[in-house]
Amino acid sequence: MFTQKDLELMVQKWFSDGGDDRFRYSYNLTKDSMVFDVGAYLGNWAKKIYDIYHCKIYAFEPVQAFFHTASSDIRYSDIRWFNFGLGDKNIETEIVLSADGSSIFKQDGEREKIKIKCFSNVIKYLYVSTINVLKINIEGGEYDLLEHIIDNHLQTMIKDIQVQFHINVPDYEERRELIRNKLSNTHFLTYDYPFVWENWRII
Repeated sequence: MFTQKDLELMVQKWFSDGGDDRFRYSYNLTKDSMVFDVGAYLGNWAKKIYDIYHCKIYAFEPVQAFFHTASSDIRYSDIRWFNFGLGDKNIETEIVLSADGSSIFKQDGEREKIKIKCFSNVIKYLYVSTINVLKINIEGGEYDLLEHIIDNHLQTMIKDIQVQFHINVPDYEERRELIRNKLSNTHFLTYDYPFVWENWRII
């Protein structure tokens, strides 16, 4: 089992390898590219991607305070902000607030009602047929989202999937492995730091 101690060691390796600067912003994007930032938090990743590539970005953040801060501070016409998360279905639920670790899977702490919308419905509504980079950091919600994408055969419309898997949900190792096995039919790993960050690029 991948433990909290394993995670701490992997985080150390990620930073010692310069992971943030070396990997998370390195893509073949143009001004016409489409990027989804799912779990945008305060928008730092989206802003840096835009500053480098000047591409189109849809940023999704369900927590009111984070959404308002990001959308107020980062006002680029090619970044659109959405005050909801993405998942496998349309639901209203509660999230436990904890800065960038806010999660619907936590039990204790201040709570806020949020909306999650079905990924497949959202891309239809937004008329999106290609996503050049799908970045996912949603504190446990990545399993439902990626399973939904794969079950609906939508992974082939996504060129790069940058995801942070988490260990805060039941059967996380088994679910991650199954997702990875299915993704390997259409994508390949460009880097892999388990439960920190990994990236899958279309074959």
